[in-house]
Amino acid sequence: MEASSLALGFHRQIPSKRRFTTDRSRIARRKTAYICRGGAGGLEVPSFKLERNYKGKIARYYDKASEKYDVGPWHHEIAKKLIDGCELKGGEKVLDLCTGTGISALLAADGVGENGRVVGVDISPLMLEKLEEKLTHDKRGGRVEAILGDAETIDFPPQSFDWILCSSAFIWMTDLVTVLARWREFLVPGGGLAFHAFPEEAFVTGVELIDAAAKNGVELTFSQPTGTESLVEDLLTHSGYSGVEIHRESAGNWMAVEKAEAAFEGMMDVQGPMMGPIEDLPKDIIDSIRTDYIEGIRSRATEDGVWNDMSILYTYAKKN
Repeated sequence: MEASSLALGFHRQIPSKRRFTTDRSRIARRKTAYICRGGAGGLEVPSFKLERNYKGKIARYYDKASEKYDVGPWHHEIAKKLIDGCELKGGEKVLDLCTGTGISALLAADGVGENGRVVGVDISPLMLEKLEEKLTHDKRGGRVEAILGDAETIDFPPQSFDWILCSSAFIWMTDLVTVLARWREFLVPGGGLAFHAFPEEAFVTGVELIDAAAKNGVELTFSQPTGTESLVEDLLTHSGYSGVEIHRESAGNWMAVEKAEAAFEGMMDVQGPMMGPIEDLPKDIIDSIRTDYIEGIRSRATEDGVWNDMSILYTYAKKN
């Protein structure tokens, strides 16, 4: 069953309590399994253990984050830079996947003008409620539709969009080649895809957590499958895209050692998708991972703290 927005000419459906459309049949209920990030064209991409109810964890993680997600400039700045690179035109139709509170969707609505349309899809109900609050009071609200659904399984008619966006969320996809090929079907010929990828050295807490987990026999991937320009280009090429452009923006900041150490407990408390299999391990293994993580953080310590790389790969590609 395809999502309703295109069939309805982008008119918004308004359920009884929430205004956004719910694509209930498409919200994945995942169980523990081993799957491969890849498949098409023989591309080898690291496999990982997909924990039970992985998508539910993502939804809960962002539900909790929804209250403060718009606080601070980072999400706003990187979304604007991503969309500026698209050079959107008036009248175009844009699909914003993992739209969250609609930062990218509203920026895209500016780009496509009064005759354009934007559809935002997110798996977190509370993030979408924040978007709907914005749409109620924003003059761009009539150009934006919000749909509750899974970016990997949401369905639209072929050739429905001129652009597909995915700001700072591509790392949560479970099968990169398959989902890229699926999204490609939604694009018109010559349509564009834009997303953020993060280098493998980005976010020191995640890097150290990967290393600490590996020392204890637990595999985490985070940004590794898209951690270099060549990996990203290979993914897109094997998924049928052309004209790939990747712009690396180097950035980062100094983090207090104590804050970096405490991040482990913070991630355990959130129990979001980042912790994956760790939270279900026996206590002695978790304690060992914690010890190795703290040792790794301390090995990076300087007088200024720990350097937290926040570089981004701004990625663009076209449908053949």
